[in-house]
Amino acid sequence: MALELKITIDELLIRINTNIPNKSLSKIDFTRNLLHYPENIRRPQGILNSLPYFTNDIRYSYSTLASKLKDYAERVEFFFNKETFATKLRDAFNDQMNEIDNENVEATEQRIKENSEKNVLTTIRLLFPTTFPVVNNIHQSYNLITNNPSSIPFTSIFELFDPFSSAGLYELTKYSYLNLNGQIYTFKKLTWLNDLLNNPVYKDIFIQYARIIPRINLARNKIKQENINLMSEIRTLATTIYDATDETTGSLVDLYNGSPPPVQIVEYINTISTSINIENIIDHTTNYTINDGSWDNIIQQLTDEFDLLTSQPVTEDTSDNNGSSSYTPSSNTTTSDGESSSSSISPIIQTDIIPKIINILDSIKDKAKKIQEKASDEKKFTDIFNQKNSNTDAYPSEFKNELRNFFGVTLRQYKRPIRISSNPELQTLLNQEDDTNFKKFFELLDNIYHSINTNNFNEDIQNLLNIGISTITPGTLNQQKKEIHISCEFIGGEVTQNNIGDIYCPFTNDLLANKTIDFIEKNNLNSSFWQVKTNAPLYLIDSKDSESASGGPSIFTSTTSTSNRTEAPNDSFGELLNPTKSILKKQDNSAKQNFQSKIILENDKELLPLIDGINKYMPNIQLDIDTVFDYIQQKDVSSFEKTNNDNSKSLLDLITKWNASETQNINLITEFNTKINTYTNKIQNSDILLKNQTIIDDEHARKNEYIKNIYLLYIKILKLLIVDENKKININTGGNKRTKHKNLNKVSVKKVKFNLKINKSRKIKK
Repeated sequence: MALELKITIDELLIRINTNIPNKSLSKIDFTRNLLHYPENIRRPQGILNSLPYFTNDIRYSYSTLASKLKDYAERVEFFFNKETFATKLRDAFNDQMNEIDNENVEATEQRIKENSEKNVLTTIRLLFPTTFPVVNNIHQSYNLITNNPSSIPFTSIFELFDPFSSAGLYELTKYSYLNLNGQIYTFKKLTWLNDLLNNPVYKDIFIQYARIIPRINLARNKIKQENINLMSEIRTLATTIYDATDETTGSLVDLYNGSPPPVQIVEYINTISTSINIENIIDHTTNYTINDGSWDNIIQQLTDEFDLLTSQPVTEDTSDNNGSSSYTPSSNTTTSDGESSSSSISPIIQTDIIPKIINILDSIKDKAKKIQEKASDEKKFTDIFNQKNSNTDAYPSEFKNELRNFFGVTLRQYKRPIRISSNPELQTLLNQEDDTNFKKFFELLDNIYHSINTNNFNEDIQNLLNIGISTITPGTLNQQKKEIHISCEFIGGEVTQNNIGDIYCPFTNDLLANKTIDFIEKNNLNSSFWQVKTNAPLYLIDSKDSESASGGPSIFTSTTSTSNRTEAPNDSFGELLNPTKSILKKQDNSAKQNFQSKIILENDKELLPLIDGINKYMPNIQLDIDTVFDYIQQKDVSSFEKTNNDNSKSLLDLITKWNASETQNINLITEFNTKINTYTNKIQNSDILLKNQTIIDDEHARKNEYIKNIYLLYIKILKLLIVDENKKININTGGNKRTKHKNLNKVSVKKVKFNLKINKSRKIKK
């Protein structure tokens, strides 16, 4: 049986972050035509794919493949030809067949997870070997999280041989190169970004979470503190009654015009205290809890017991043995209609004591109602990350849009049908299929949030930080791919065995000079052990100097989300005219979130029928309300948006432009209407062409209806964009230009850097 029928073989999309200062080359999607082959080595032969092939169903070891693949050309032929890839893996597959057939689901998930890690590292080592200045300088960012050394043994090249000797162990070393815009770059160091905090796609989860959670906690703590203050006030008021048993110093002295009250009055007040259960009220103000219904009971009890104050008359007896006044409770009296009468209550108690107590209880009741209201608001904050809630109205109003973006846009990028991780435990939490996993996922984010401050990740969360390899558009025909991100440090130029001796001294001097500058200026120094350094200087062989690269966004400093690019259909991959250009346009994540939230999710009832129309005629696509932006982006890179007018903007361009400003743009509205007319004309032309055809097959008719429904969806989206654009503020710009003042501190820093640069150029010569 063919191997392809037993295992899944996918294309592997390798996304590279570089240390090249040129911004257009800072992020590239690797394709085969980017590889550079030195003049003295054989070129690969045969029909080769643009992307390498990969499987995690079986494991293939580096040593086995390295022994079978005699030269670099064979490695390329192995990874980029599906038949060759399957043939050479067949022996390894047969050895593992029995193991695979007899395992359970849990064992299968664990095997795929382990195979993913081993096979990715094997692929990187074979395609991108490094030799100078370190042999096998290949790492995993997850090892930083766990504080473990690299799983691949690496050695300095200078421990293997004398770089100044013409003889040496050069045959044991390998180099690899990329050709980017006509410039050769040699791989120096590679780090597979396979953890939740360093991976450019997955770390956006935490970036967005860390952006929201401090303000949510602040708002929640403000409510909590207000309730604590109210409880303190209630406790003080309740204690006034509860402590009234002390005849000389109790709070009742104040109620009784500053004089110790008679024993009978104390007993009367205690009766009221017991009836209303003042002790229970005090207990509720001691330990803070959010609304659990108990304050409802207290409020009801206070309401029911107010009448008790006037239903227990007290009469005055002025003839006690000591000749002093005394007060004794008397029986209730009722009127002819059955209502209680308080006519027998002492005027002093009726006009003085009871009103004061009623005021106290009224105040307690009022504050208890405020606690009840605030506790309900606090529970909204608590429930955000404790239980799934499809009703966005349950979110606190001030965070409703942000939470809708976070739950409805950001988190949906990390589960089917967009992207899944090979780590089954992490993916279960990302799926959030029930309240338990929903809560566990946000407990994980909260633990990460606090662990970052301590620079220590406990073992319970370390495994969940390992994302492994991603599968993008899983299960979608001709679109499913594996995806990894690697951070690469290059040397500008072609390092070979012939020039390594000449490079050694200037390279070492430059390296030490940069390290000195880093130390003095405290640049490029990671304050956290888990962060991958992304801005190493690029050493240039020709100039014998280095250029600094700008580092990527940090989870602490990033103000815009890292790009979450969803893949284009399979036919968009191939030999590109510009080999260094990304397969997809760089995505504006802010535009994506605002578009999905304001245009799509708020108008889902109007858009869903149009989406269903697309899915009806192309069932293998299965467009979803949450992936409309990604779908538009996919279409943007195909021929779908091409017109005869070179100046015509695509829908994606117009969405990006719409998101760029909060003020109204009349010209943009005109562009929206122009695009609507363009799509309308395309629908009409399509109908005319179809009508004029004498023979129409079902497939042609189906595709025509599919395209028509896409245009109908686009037209509706453009109309919604016009509505939103008209709501924006319309202002006329004008006025004098503001004078820009120089930042003196910044100028002084530049001077320091300039002086250090001069010192740096004074390098020791051989």
